[in-house]
Amino acid sequence: MPMWAARGIFVSGSILLLICVGPALAEETAGSEGRAEDFGLFRSTIDMDALERGESGLQDPPSDVLGDDETGGPEDRRGEPFVAPIPFRSPTLGWGGALVGGYIFRIDPEDRGSPPSSVALAGFGSENKSFGGVLTGLFHISEDLWRVTSVFNANRINYDFYGIGSEAADRGDKIEIQADTLMGSLEVLRRLPEQLKIFGVPIFLGPSVEVSRTENSVSKGVLPPGVSSSELDETRIGFGIHLQRDSRDESFFPMAGSLSDLDFKFFDSGIGSDFSYRVWDVSYRRYDELWKDGVLAFRVFGRFTEGNTPFSDLSQHDLRGYEPGRYQDAIHLAGEIELRQHLYKRLAGTVFAGLGQVAPAIDDLSDDRLLWSAGFGLRFRLTEQNRMNYRADAAWGRDGFEFYFSLTEAF
Repeated sequence: MPMWAARGIFVSGSILLLICVGPALAEETAGSEGRAEDFGLFRSTIDMDALERGESGLQDPPSDVLGDDETGGPEDRRGEPFVAPIPFRSPTLGWGGALVGGYIFRIDPEDRGSPPSSVALAGFGSENKSFGGVLTGLFHISEDLWRVTSVFNANRINYDFYGIGSEAADRGDKIEIQADTLMGSLEVLRRLPEQLKIFGVPIFLGPSVEVSRTENSVSKGVLPPGVSSSELDETRIGFGIHLQRDSRDESFFPMAGSLSDLDFKFFDSGIGSDFSYRVWDVSYRRYDELWKDGVLAFRVFGRFTEGNTPFSDLSQHDLRGYEPGRYQDAIHLAGEIELRQHLYKRLAGTVFAGLGQVAPAIDDLSDDRLLWSAGFGLRFRLTEQNRMNYRADAAWGRDGFEFYFSLTEAF
């Protein structure tokens, strides 16, 4: 659900928030041996990067959280609450904290084919006076035949806006914007018939709808060329279709498999939106274990907008090492590679590099506008059975240095 300024905490930067209560699309996690108690306080987590990219950040709880006991009989399936305080840091918001609480349960206690469902409520605040909250739910129905995701959030985000295009970003002139947003979305995915599996992996397909209202105010500076004052207060109503294939072994720290997404959305004045435009998001992630506890992770991503796209929903350069939102235009292409290695007990390390570019059209992509990124990071593992990490990353880009502190991996 891209739309960083109109939807939730994600403005630019490794921002903030939503709920990750276990591995996502867990067709391959059903055999895991973990138990709910292994997650402790961190059974739910906040994924700052997911919101920043305009995703819900909500992931499935592990399929074994409400599983069977050692005798083969059902464990207590009444559900289980969770609470977690989460510190974070992003280039846009600075340091901050979030608090999340929720409930993990099964809609049908006799349903053995579905991962547990979950509902969660989270709030956050940061040193640049941004704050907000989100209510979200993920529901698995009829042995995971249906997956329903709902999100509602309200927030105030303070951020710097540089204008549109690489030249505007290179000049470095910026204004300060305060964005107040209310957003709600609903997505319903259905597992396709067995004969439509791709290499033995189930495919999910379904529609989505989202409605948002954002009031942007310029707290310092004047709007740059190419941005109209009519874009400051905006209502957006859009419909979409989402196709996904997921063969990852888990979502917190995948060591094998891949994730493919194709997401299309359209916004139109005929259905009440202030703007008429279309958005395509295409992504592919792959994970391979090269040696014991050494994983090579790779992703490619493309975002394409067409029509009268408001500045708050343009494609943004999202590689680490850059202030999110500084480089934005109609098109964004990026690729990133990361080597992840266990070091000692609960510690792990990473090195990463990437290339990306924004442009107004495909024909305007060129080598001299490539944006490079490189850096390293440390990870501290929070749980025994599931590899959920705190992460600290130092990254360099063409404009300088950025530091990140968050939960879960960057991708």
